[in-house]
Amino acid sequence: MDWADIIGMVGGIVGVASILIAKRSANAAERSARTGEQALEVEKERDRIALEDRRSTQVDLQPESRGNGEFDVRNEGNGSAYGIQFELPDGQTPRFSEFPRGYFERLWIRVEDARRNPAVTVTWHCEPDLSDTKRSKTFSVKLD
Repeated sequence: MDWADIIGMVGGIVGVASILIAKRSANAAERSARTGEQALEVEKERDRIALEDRRSTQVDLQPESRGNGEFDVRNEGNGSAYGIQFELPDGQTPRFSEFPRGYFERLWIRVEDARRNPAVTVTWHCEPDLSDTKRSKTFSVKLD
C-alpha cells in the first residue's frame, strides 16, 4: 500500500464523516424549525384567547326589571354584542342582530310563566361574523 492509497482512504473516511455531520446538522435544523413553528402556533393561540377575553369584557348586558313581567336589557359595555338570543321562561326566543353600546330592548313575559321560572338566559357573540365563542348570562325577572 502506498501513500496515495492511504491518502485516498483518509479522504473517503473524511467524506463519509462530512456526510454524517451534514445529516445531523440538517436534522437539528429541521427540529429547530418545527419547534419554532410550534412556539409560533402557541403564541398565536394565546393572542387569540387574550383578544377574545378583552372583547368579552367590552359587552355588559344588564337587565332592568320594570315590573309585571316587563324588563329592559341594556348593553352598558364599551363594545357591541352580535347574534343576541334570549331564552324566556314562556318559550319565546327573541333574537337581535346587534346590541351596540348603550342600546336596549324592552322584553315582556307572562307573569304566570315568570312566577314558575323567572330565569332568562341571553347568549351573544363579540364578533360581527359570530366566529368567536358564544357568551351567556342568566338573570331573574322580578315581578314587582
